[in-house]
Formats: sequence, C-alpha cells, structure tokens
Amino acid sequence: ELKKLVRNYSFSDTGITVCDNFEIEGNPTFTERIVSYKEPTITDGVIDYGKVKVTFDKNLASASYSKEVHATVLNTDGTLKNGVDVYLVSIDVKEPKDSFTFEIEIK
Repeated sequence: ELKKLVRNYSFSDTGITVCDNFEIEGNPTFTERIVSYKEPTITDGVIDYGKVKVTFDKNLASASYSKEVHATVLNTDGTLKNGVDVYLVSIDVKEPKDSFTFEIEIK
C-alpha cells in the first residue's frame, strides 16, 4: 500500500531530473512507465530515443519495453482511424523497501 509519494523535478542546462520519494507498506512491486512514439534501445541503465536519453540506476531497477497499437485519431465520421504504434517502457524497481527514492534523468 502506498502511504506517501513525493515527486520532485529539477532542471539544468542539460536536462530534467525526476525524483520520486516513496513510503510503502507490505511487499509491493513498483514500475515507472514512459510512453513514446519512437522505439527506444535499452542498454546498461540508458533508455535511448536518439536525441533524448533517459538514465536510471541499473543496480536498483531494470527496464524493458513493449509495442502496442493505439487508435488516437478519429475519421471525419467519428469512427476510430487505424492506430499508431506506441512504445511502453517499463522501469521495474528490483526490491522496493518501506521507504526509497527512485530517480531518472532526461537529457
């Protein structure tokens, strides 16, 4: 059970850092999710979208992605147009504790 979540952002000349501070109870799983239209590559704690890179502590978490098709556009008659591919990146915290901090950097 989530008891408390505080999300902080910090900005620099090179990017953005997102820091989540959690207090939890029990034995939960924890996943950060990033959604994009561009297919990433994931190597050694770096999610690479080309010009944009997301980094995280590979000792605390592991990342994977899946591709799904989502209809995001309507035809003129109001029906759904063929969908577009989106990539769902999951960053799974390996062993969440009662209180922990998870940080990602976007550059």
